[in-house]
Amino acid sequence: MFQSIFARDAVGLMVITDVVTTYFRLLGAEQQLTIALRTVSSRERGFSLERARYENGAADQLSFRQAQAGLESVRAELPPLRQQVRDLESALSVLVGDSAREIIQARRVPRGVLAGLSLPARMPSVLPSSLIERRPDIRASEAALMAANANIGATKAQYFPRLNLGALVGFQAVQIGDLFDDSSESWSASGSLLTPLLYFRRIEADVERARDPRAGPDINRARAEALRSELLSEQNLSGILVSQPSTRGPETSSAF
Repeated sequence: MFQSIFARDAVGLMVITDVVTTYFRLLGAEQQLTIALRTVSSRERGFSLERARYENGAADQLSFRQAQAGLESVRAELPPLRQQVRDLESALSVLVGDSAREIIQARRVPRGVLAGLSLPARMPSVLPSSLIERRPDIRASEAALMAANANIGATKAQYFPRLNLGALVGFQAVQIGDLFDDSSESWSASGSLLTPLLYFRRIEADVERARDPRAGPDINRARAEALRSELLSEQNLSGILVSQPSTRGPETSSAF
């Protein structure tokens, strides 16, 4: 039961992680597209100016061709960026089960702008390892391990003899009228002791099968996934710590 609950929570956590990751990737892709569009607009104005200078003899052909090549270069970046935005919008729609366009229009962060987001003032460089114990997938693995151990204990109990006790109390008489007299009372007791002498092989096989979930691929895969997720978390934290000084500086851009 608990394993199913934790597994459900693990799936929910995974979906939430994918939604948040896709959302911010979409914001980043939109910002890149916005910057690219502004760059194209700036290059178009610069190319128009360079073409006018070239037609009037104020610029040579090399400068004109360089301006033209620069414009075509930034224009070639637009289709992949637009496709990336469409792909991320589709992925976000699948994750949340709603129209990505409505999500984009309703969100608080302006479209294509990440400047309104801020990192925490200070991120701890070391996080306690006990936090990993709260992960639903780890708790699901622990529940599976506890269930496997309980199953092993129940299976090993078959090695011990089983004692059965029984008792019978009643009345016994030759004449019906004497049936319920005190002298007609009767009782009997019996017992049996069953030993698994002939079933040791079967019990050993049952114990080995009960041990499989604990040493099986599911537990090992859960451990590997937990370690991989912990490593990714540390890498993300390191990236945030590295990016903190740069977020406080002024933003610069080159239009042409």
